[in-house]
Amino acid sequence: MLLTRHTKPGTQLVSTIAYASGFNDVSYFNRQFRRAFGCAPGQF
Repeated sequence: MLLTRHTKPGTQLVSTIAYASGFNDVSYFNRQFRRAFGCAPGQF
């Protein structure tokens, strides 16, 4: 999740961020992101 702190909003696809963060499943990344931050990655 540290990558989200260093990424400008709207500059990368959620899938790109998920894979760069070590997630192999974008849906799982979305669920974990929502759990950690209280919103979907696209809303962050």
